[in-house]
Amino acid sequence: MEIKSFSVLHVCNLQIDDLYSLNKSTIEYATLVKENIGDLPAATLARLETGNNAPGEQMNKALD
Repeated sequence: MEIKSFSVLHVCNLQIDDLYSLNKSTIEYATLVKENIGDLPAATLARLETGNNAPGEQMNKALD
């Protein structure tokens, strides 16, 4: 099992595209273990995924 470490996140300096990327990578990691995390964390993951889709779509519209 690979060990991950945490670092300080200064949210005052976080831009929307950085937040989107952070959420997206968190969703990708959590999706791999979704079957094993239980109902409440899985429901929270689903809400995070749904909530993260809207900014992603807005950023894609801005690029077009």
